[in-house]
Amino acid sequence: MTSLLERHKDNALVASIIGNVIMVVATIFCVYLTYHYGSATQDRQVRLDQLARFQASTDAITNVSGQFIAAINDKKNLAPVKVQFNAVLGSQLVQVQELSRLFSNDAEPVKEYEDAIEQLSDAVERTSSVTEMSPWAHSFGRVLDAKTNLSSRLFERLGVKSRS
Repeated sequence: MTSLLERHKDNALVASIIGNVIMVVATIFCVYLTYHYGSATQDRQVRLDQLARFQASTDAITNVSGQFIAAINDKKNLAPVKVQFNAVLGSQLVQVQELSRLFSNDAEPVKEYEDAIEQLSDAVERTSSVTEMSPWAHSFGRVLDAKTNLSSRLFERLGVKSRS
């Protein structure tokens, strides 16, 4: 490159063209890097937002669980609470499916959480009195543990240490 410039040192046009070609190549490389890292950052942010929404949805589970327990303790009609409980559990399954699309390599904790949700749904349907609460309580704890485990693993995958 230096020898080419030395041969044409008197010709300003050739030196200018060579300089511009070098600048165009450098600009294309910079644009590529900016696009590549910008896309990666945007993808990471989408994953973080989805994961934060998933983690925040724990409140819905605990709220409907409180309503379920109150209805059992007060010996109220459980049918509307069970419908609401299953709706919340269904929304959890939808959210975990969205997460599994974003984090395709973590199938084991996703499957564990889905299984825990299904077990809790079955326990909700079978529970109708205080004396039948033990399997429900076990299933409820399993859902919370599986959700915490799934959230922790996915946050770690994104490089976030702790989000609890």
